[in-house]
Amino acid sequence: MTPSLEKLQIITRELQKIMRIMDWDIEVKLCTANEMSKDTGSFDNLGEAYRNMRHKWACIRINKHDSENDDGWYHTLIHEMKHIQTTEFIYTFQKILECVEMPDSLKKAFSEQTTDYYEQWMNVNAREFASIYPKENFKSIVGEL
Repeated sequence: MTPSLEKLQIITRELQKIMRIMDWDIEVKLCTANEMSKDTGSFDNLGEAYRNMRHKWACIRINKHDSENDDGWYHTLIHEMKHIQTTEFIYTFQKILECVEMPDSLKKAFSEQTTDYYEQWMNVNAREFASIYPKENFKSIVGEL
């Protein structure tokens, strides 16, 4: 079960320290599948992160009806925080791609493939991170999860 928004905010602040992204202002929101689909067009998104690199502000939206498993919310939170952690990397990649001379169709295919790899990379990172820092580590701070 997904913890309360208050607990998620506390856990997010602690994770920011561990990930060394304390300079980011990160807001967490719990959303329904319907609310998430309004922006993404998909009802099955587990989460998403909107990021503004210039202002170092991000909003992580978590689907509060994620039914994958009890740890789904934690994996989603870490996954989205890993996106924040790698914002400069993906932004730089996209800017370089814009400057490369190639047909638009090839540029689009390359961008889509790279985006798929990037998502897989974030999933692997989130799983590894969660095994090193399991959600149970935060029970002393927020109580029962």
